[in-house]
Amino acid sequence: MRDFRLSQHFLRSPRLALYLIGHSNLKKHDTVLEIGAGSGVITSALSRRVAKVIAIEPDPCAVAKLRANLAKYQIENVEIIEQNFETVKLPEDPYKVFANPPFHLSSKILHKLIESMNPPTAIYLILQKQFALKLLNNTRHYTSKLGYQLTTDYATRIRLPLKPTDFTPPPAVPCVLFEAKQKAPNPTDANAEESSEKPADAPELPEGEAPALDGELPPEPPEGFDGELPELPDGEYPEELSDGELPELPDGERPAPRGEEEPPKRPEDMTDEEREALHAENEA
Repeated sequence: MRDFRLSQHFLRSPRLALYLIGHSNLKKHDTVLEIGAGSGVITSALSRRVAKVIAIEPDPCAVAKLRANLAKYQIENVEIIEQNFETVKLPEDPYKVFANPPFHLSSKILHKLIESMNPPTAIYLILQKQFALKLLNNTRHYTSKLGYQLTTDYATRIRLPLKPTDFTPPPAVPCVLFEAKQKAPNPTDANAEESSEKPADAPELPEGEAPALDGELPPEPPEGFDGELPELPDGEYPEELSDGELPELPDGERPAPRGEEEPPKRPEDMTDEEREALHAENEA
């Protein structure tokens, strides 16, 4: 059995834990996942600020002390999972993370959280400062591959520095409270996606009307047009006249087809004047 006191640096008091929680965005209706709960210093502070705490601790000795402390202070909104975090099933509902995990597990913990089907909406971890700096996407410090992966969906920053005397046993390296908050969806991307979708149903047009061509307006009807065409005698059709009137044709005659000249009259159908004019034209 491992000695949990030697593998993890625990906060010294719940008062310090409450101070750190005060610099987070945890709300009273939140569910919070705590990784490496130990004997319950952070657990008891979280239980006073949020709706539910899921405390994960694999060490049986630490779990026994955690249960005793929760019973002593009559804390009932804490669920204890005595299991390694690597095998824990993450919540299906929205949740946040606030934890002081063993430093050697920091990278594995972040990978599992952000690569899960339901990543947390906010992550607060006590980390080694050197490791935390590599999770920031800026030009002042080197950004690790995990840092680039994390900052795709999260806004990251170092929230607070911590002193070695804040822990028991004191760590040999500087530590910080690291914050990663899930970014809000980009409204520009949402609008672009919405505009690219075609409407499910095209608008209905009145019977007999056709939609206008793209970029063109439908032609307007002529002035005075009431929507009805004039009636024509059998076998006749209107010519394109400027005054909109129909030509009057002698009985038995038909208008020439569109685009064709009227056929010449036969001599027997001509008048005397027309025959003389035709004869003079031929003589010329």
